[in-house]
Amino acid sequence: MTMATVPQDYSDRIRRLEAAVRELSGSKGGAVVASLPFPALRPQDSTTWPSTTATAWTTIYQCSGLVQLPNLQAAITFGATVGGSVQVLVNGVPVGTAASVSGTALTFGMCAFSAPMGLDYGDTATITVQALAASGGRVYVSPGALYNVPDSPQVDDTTPDGTVDATDPILMAVEETPQ
Repeated sequence: MTMATVPQDYSDRIRRLEAAVRELSGSKGGAVVASLPFPALRPQDSTTWPSTTATAWTTIYQCSGLVQLPNLQAAITFGATVGGSVQVLVNGVPVGTAASVSGTALTFGMCAFSAPMGLDYGDTATITVQALAASGGRVYVSPGALYNVPDSPQVDDTTPDGTVDATDPILMAVEETPQ
């Protein structure tokens, strides 16, 4: 019995395909097949969202997950009665840009960005969502999405009616845990 030989052009094709898979997965590993989780459901009554009246940064949500890709993509909706801000930290370091709103009635904003986490494949990322309220106010917070995404042009849109770049493949969702 003899073994079949693989024609040289097939061997070249296989090498090119393997190289393409390595390029897609990144030099440090990572997921190749995307999963597409839906954003977290949230109550319609924003006054039932976790909140704070603290005038210093206060942790509202925290979760941990393994880094598969280099960037964090976030969409955090928040409302403030007098004014307030929301920020996201990874392992205690701010990532993206904090978002703020002000006003005399309940005003809504969104902290939305895609930014590098500064961590390597396989590292543990502890993601924290913090808020602070203006004096006499209250900030309500509801994370809509936290995703681990590949390198891409940075998106930083923190306007009250901001949008998130939904064109990035969503490769790892982390589940939020109320504090």
